[in-house]
Amino acid sequence: MSCQATGDDNDSVSLESRYRDLQRDIEAAHRNIDEISNDGYYTGPEEGLRVVDWRAWRAAKIALTLARDYRSHYAMSRVYPSPRELAIENEIFDRAAADE
Repeated sequence: MSCQATGDDNDSVSLESRYRDLQRDIEAAHRNIDEISNDGYYTGPEEGLRVVDWRAWRAAKIALTLARDYRSHYAMSRVYPSPRELAIENEIFDRAAADE
């Protein structure tokens, strides 16, 4: 009987690290947006909304890429997305690329 990987290989550790980076990035975005939204001197709520927009598309792209890489690494299948889900994913990648 063969054993399944425990997740201690380099690729697994890298995936976990990328997941933690995403968590920290989202937490930092929340703090950044809060600071910008409450700064009425130079920026204010309008700039906060622009930052939300940019950071949300970026985080969504990273999350989708990470999920794809997890599925690939652990040989997990994915239920084929509906046309609407596929359109949303494509929009996420397009918008994130436009802001890079």
